[in-house]
Amino acid sequence: MNALRARSVIQLSCLSFPRSAPEVIMQFLFDIPSLLVILGAALGCGIAGGFRESAVALVRATVIAFGFVYTTLGFCLALAKMDDPITLLPAAAVAFLTLLYACLTRGLVELLWPQPTTRPDRPAKRTWLGTTVAVGPFLPAVALSNASLSSIVDLSAVLACVLTVLAIIGSGRVQGRMDGMHRVATFAPRAGLFFLWLSLLPILANAGEPRRIGPYLAFGLLSYLYLQVVSIVVTMTAAHRIDLEEVASTQWRELPVHLLGLLLTIGLVIGIVASSG
Repeated sequence: MNALRARSVIQLSCLSFPRSAPEVIMQFLFDIPSLLVILGAALGCGIAGGFRESAVALVRATVIAFGFVYTTLGFCLALAKMDDPITLLPAAAVAFLTLLYACLTRGLVELLWPQPTTRPDRPAKRTWLGTTVAVGPFLPAVALSNASLSSIVDLSAVLACVLTVLAIIGSGRVQGRMDGMHRVATFAPRAGLFFLWLSLLPILANAGEPRRIGPYLAFGLLSYLYLQVVSIVVTMTAAHRIDLEEVASTQWRELPVHLLGLLLTIGLVIGIVASSG
């Protein structure tokens, strides 16, 4: 009895004296690759905007989308090389750090710089250079993860992405609107979220057979990933034809819905895989 009491006291004392705050922050809230991709995105926006006021507008309009892109990519790569279901949870946590850094960057930009009032110039060489710098870490991230390129390629998701973009532009033309690029920048992430939620239906229907959920999961996650990338590229290369402030406010306003969709998908997959193991 005394031994049990002594052990309980020791356990309580361990809980009473946790590790220092800097150690916790370094272990759980600091990830160099996640930080680098967000800094690279900000640098690309700076180059595309000529490091002027328009660069701030580009950061505001795209940084949240970059966070979702690399969070989704990180989870896709973790699934591709998964050997143990338990490893999915820490991999998902690290992936979400990219989104955390993106939100912090957006908040910092809001705090330090006023709302931009000038529209970006027409596309120039620096625009494409900035876009390349911003989106460039995408393929190296796949290479460094030791996952095959096929883990982020799904033909049905590519087809859905192409048809969605055409539908967005075509619907605007039918309505007599010529703001196709603005509509793509605004509606493409919403369409990606729709495909993500849609993929949950067959995943739930096949929850008892985890081996059958792979194609549906790939379609949902990669459709979401592709359409976010399309939104970013269109926003950066056609910024002079887009209301960047509206795109930025839409992303910030819809952030909780996108976050809920990803969390629900990832949590559901982890639960199904863990229960099957």
